[in-house]
Amino acid sequence: MPIKVIIPSGQTEITVNGLHQWDYGRKLEIHSTDLPAIVEVHFACAGMEDAVVRSCNASTGIVVAAIPNQCLEQTTPV
Repeated sequence: MPIKVIIPSGQTEITVNGLHQWDYGRKLEIHSTDLPAIVEVHFACAGMEDAVVRSCNASTGIVVAAIPNQCLEQTTPV
């Protein structure tokens, strides 16, 4: 089951809760009314030096992105 978030118009950053360390295979489902056709999703956790970037296609205001395992190995929120 994906983690679902709704991003209000104009907001570009959100912290997601509900994930657990080593919770591999999870996906993030982003809902927003103003998404372009191709979206770059930057995944990062506190303490990471660089974000893991995923390019995704937006369809009818929804993007589904696989959460990188590198983030799921961390103990801090994504």
